[in-house]
Amino acid sequence: MKHVLIILIFFLGMSAQADVLFVDLNNSPTEVEAAERAAEARGERLIVFPELSDETLHQIKAARAMVTGAQLIERKKCRDSMSDSCAEAKLRGRAKIKSQTFSTIFI
Repeated sequence: MKHVLIILIFFLGMSAQADVLFVDLNNSPTEVEAAERAAEARGERLIVFPELSDETLHQIKAARAMVTGAQLIERKKCRDSMSDSCAEAKLRGRAKIKSQTFSTIFI
C-alpha cells in the first residue's frame, strides 16, 4: 500500500504539458490572439488550423470592410422609413454579404 501511495504522489506532482489545437472556423483574428495569449501564459504551444496566409487575411479584412460599409449604408437609408432607396440598399447590401461570405468560405 505504501508503494501505491508513493506512485500516486509522484504522478500527482507531475505537471502536464500539452499543445493546444485551435480550429478557427470563423476567421476571427481576435479569437486567435486571445487563444495565443492564454496558451503562452500557461506555457503551451498553440497550433492554429487552418493556418491562413497574410494575403488571405488581407482578403478577409477587405471583405469584412465591404460588408460593414453596406450595412452602414442600409442603416443610414432605412433609419426613418422603408423608402425605395432603403429597399435598394437592403438588396445591394445582402448581395454583397452573400458574395463575400461565399468567397471567404473558399479562400
